[in-house]
Amino acid sequence: MKDISLEKLRFLILPSANPPEHLADLHNKAFRLWKSVWQETLEKLNFSANNLTEEFVRQDLIACITYENNPIAVHLYSFFAIDCEAARTHGYFSSNYPELYFAKLAKEKVRNVMSMEYMTVHPEWRKSKETVHLGGALGGLAVRSMHELGADAAIAPCRRDHKVHEMAYAYGGEPVVANVVNHNVACDLVMIRREKVKAHPSEDVQNLLESLWKKVEFYSSFRPVPAMEELLERKKAA
Repeated sequence: MKDISLEKLRFLILPSANPPEHLADLHNKAFRLWKSVWQETLEKLNFSANNLTEEFVRQDLIACITYENNPIAVHLYSFFAIDCEAARTHGYFSSNYPELYFAKLAKEKVRNVMSMEYMTVHPEWRKSKETVHLGGALGGLAVRSMHELGADAAIAPCRRDHKVHEMAYAYGGEPVVANVVNHNVACDLVMIRREKVKAHPSEDVQNLLESLWKKVEFYSSFRPVPAMEELLERKKAA
């Protein structure tokens, strides 16, 4: 087991397809890690990986933990309003959640949600091999991102065999629909409401989460946003 310096860990939130130039190499490495892990995972589940690349690019944000500037964990976030017809017909919703799920969210007045998708930890950094529980911290960073970015809740299908559902519940999540088959594996369809978020019961996991969040590097839509602001300023001046 390698000697780990927590000071060498970074946490970045990047756009999915237009990273800043100085982060392009890191972004490419994160994509390659994510793709290799999920190709293998989907093959083991006898599930098609034909459109996997599109799943990465469609996301709003890519969360990445690095060690010595090499990606070791990746998590994908997207934002949806559940009363938006275009969102509800999207493949992510239609293939993962039944109408009952959305009916329960609407009943609890949850509208704006952040999806937590494709949690990825480098094989050499998984819990069985390292003292650092990256998966637990990665889940907590997603919950913190949801909270800070203003969504009503974070949502995800959480695998039961890998105990991902238990990790979600550790942060205050709840099963909206429990024990259903999703991507050929048993999952709970989970929601973590912003007002019900709680600290992870493991002090080590919570401390790692807090350490990484304190030094988060956030890069939103890198080029389009400043360009749009300039366009609006020019229109005002015209």
